[in-house]
Amino acid sequence: MHAVIVDHALRAESQQIAASAAHIAAQHGAQVEIVRLSWAGPPKGQAAWRRARLAALCAAARRLGAAEIALGHTADDQAETVAMRLAAGTGWRGLAGMAARAPAPIWPEGRGLLLHRPLLAARRADLRTKLRGLGAQWLEDPANANSRFARVRARAKLAQTPALRAHLLAIAGLAARAAKAVDSAVHAALDQAVDIQGGLLTFAWQNALAQPLPVQHRLMACLLTAASGREVLCGEVVAARSLQRVILGESHSAAGVRVHCRHGDAVLARDPGAVRGRGRNPQELSAALSAGRVQVWDNRLECKALQPGWTVAPDKGGRPILIHAEMAPLGLEIGDAGAPWAHWLVSTRLQALLWRAGK
Repeated sequence: MHAVIVDHALRAESQQIAASAAHIAAQHGAQVEIVRLSWAGPPKGQAAWRRARLAALCAAARRLGAAEIALGHTADDQAETVAMRLAAGTGWRGLAGMAARAPAPIWPEGRGLLLHRPLLAARRADLRTKLRGLGAQWLEDPANANSRFARVRARAKLAQTPALRAHLLAIAGLAARAAKAVDSAVHAALDQAVDIQGGLLTFAWQNALAQPLPVQHRLMACLLTAASGREVLCGEVVAARSLQRVILGESHSAAGVRVHCRHGDAVLARDPGAVRGRGRNPQELSAALSAGRVQVWDNRLECKALQPGWTVAPDKGGRPILIHAEMAPLGLEIGDAGAPWAHWLVSTRLQALLWRAGK
């Protein structure tokens, strides 16, 4: 068993705390690794800390050849999450909270990796009682007492109203079942209405019109998200408007995707303008490939070069080309003989978005 301890490097004592956690894990036979985060500027808050922690865990899992990452979230964490999302005005899908097993929610770092929460049905107090009975040690995070954090405030509220916890968990269960039903219908519609070739998605939208509107809108949101490579799911309002324009036969751009309507179908491709910049530094458009290492370009394409000197960059149309330092400047297209290995991630992204359909 491998234990990866993430040191957020946010407090002076963080290294000592990480070392203590590593010592406890080692006592239980784990092979321990401590990963210390670094920050280019002032840390941006809990969302940034959480994403950086997950990225570090995903990188460690990929390095160790692990397919799953086990986390210690409890039923109390679940209730707090639902309470926080309610307070933030989340949509109904957000009320499903966390799942006992789900794809890592960051992209592309989490591609192909699962998060496993084996303690999600357990109460935090029951776990502490169990640990005391075993004479086991654990560490308390001082941040759990800092009321400036929304989770700490939600925890205090739930402690004052114990019945609310059960209601929130019931809401999470209902929302999860509803999300599964919608995603299962979307997944079935994909087989009938969507063809994927490389980085392009061809959407035979008329084959999906028999589905209820929530399924149509969820399908369009997933297609836009997969075609753009974005991490955050495209909003369903944007998706609904885009689908309406598709039905009217209007080519348009939405959420970083160029939607071209032709012959009764819609072809979704990355918007060239979104790839090439609109304010982006030109140096960000290309990526030097390290020999033997898999890298992701534009969140949509995995590449691996066997020899040094290769770079992936967009052409004028936003399509990726592979250029070698000793070759003609035009470079090679994906799949050309002699080009580095490359794999489109569109299907992988769709599978991660619709994981509930397979549960």
